[in-house]
Amino acid sequence: MLDSMGDGGAEDGTLAERAPADPRRWILEAVEHLLGQLPLQKLTVPVILRESGISRATFYAYFPSKEAAVVAVIAQTMDEIHHSAQPWLEDAGPTVADTLRATLEGTSAAWEVHGSVLRSLVENWHAIPELLQIWQGNV
Repeated sequence: MLDSMGDGGAEDGTLAERAPADPRRWILEAVEHLLGQLPLQKLTVPVILRESGISRATFYAYFPSKEAAVVAVIAQTMDEIHHSAQPWLEDAGPTVADTLRATLEGTSAAWEVHGSVLRSLVENWHAIPELLQIWQGNV
């Protein structure tokens, strides 16, 4: 089970260990963690519930389906990558080389942290319409 830092370090797995209470964040952390272990096809709502420590009712209060939770994780990751591209988009560095370096370092760091999420996008954009939209908007 994930703790508030998303690293699986919860000692006894209780929700009380995670603060602040943010079940949506717990779901997203669980989905991202699980995408590093399972292909999207094997990811199920019960698996997400077990990993996040939330109830089925709480899950469905935030997301109508597993796919919606996956799309939210991928959209959040793409937002982070777009943010990392801001130096280039805003021509923010003193030189072109500095601007490009900052952009590439930020983008590379995002890929390193979220590689499993991005792999899921690449492997599944054709199967989920919302992922196709994200794919088309970023390729």
